[in-house]
Amino acid sequence: MWARTTRLAGAACIAALPFFSSSDLSAAPIFFDDREAFMAAAGALAGFEGFEAANIGPEASAAGSGTWDSESDDSVFSPGDIVEGIRFAGFPGEQIAVAGGFSPNSTGVAIGPEDVAGDLSINLLTEINAFGLDLFNLGESEQVFNISIRDSFDEFVTEIEVTAGPLGSFFGVIDESLLLREFSIEGVNQNLGAELIDNVVFGIASPTAVPEPGTLALFSAGLLGFAVARRKRPGTLR
Repeated sequence: MWARTTRLAGAACIAALPFFSSSDLSAAPIFFDDREAFMAAAGALAGFEGFEAANIGPEASAAGSGTWDSESDDSVFSPGDIVEGIRFAGFPGEQIAVAGGFSPNSTGVAIGPEDVAGDLSINLLTEINAFGLDLFNLGESEQVFNISIRDSFDEFVTEIEVTAGPLGSFFGVIDESLLLREFSIEGVNQNLGAELIDNVVFGIASPTAVPEPGTLALFSAGLLGFAVARRKRPGTLR
């Protein structure tokens, strides 16, 4: 009887283990429109870029080269001004520009394509599965932007629509099953303005594993079963 009780109690305890989750992050990409919720799910991320090192005056703008990264050296950014591990580029072959003081919700400086008809490409040079940014429309109204995502094998992952206006919107994604490599942003109606981005954050998500309430009860029941079985175990000769 003791052996049977032990097996049942053990099964109950083992059954509880698969219910432990990392904030329910599944294999599919999870998207966020709130920065606080994104950061709570992702944990501490290593990379952040706010473009505050740009060599421009308040409420000014300037065009740079076709790409900006940590090694850039032009009239806007010097080597080391951009955080390592990320590259911003105009697409296809467009220059990118920086603008300051355009929105009260921006930290002060944002970047986007110099031509409103251009797209903005963001390439990750390090392994990441979590990415977020503030997206603005450089225009008087809101417009819809398509954000296309590719993985580290240069395979298309998905495309999502994000609506943003002059006050900005947050976009974030976590995908625990893939390493993400490239994000391309394109305005659906270029007559309404162009995309600007700010406060870019990226890295490997490290959420804290929190058991579900039902899991705690099941796990406790398993432990209780072991305790009962231990008390009923017959004595042994020494």
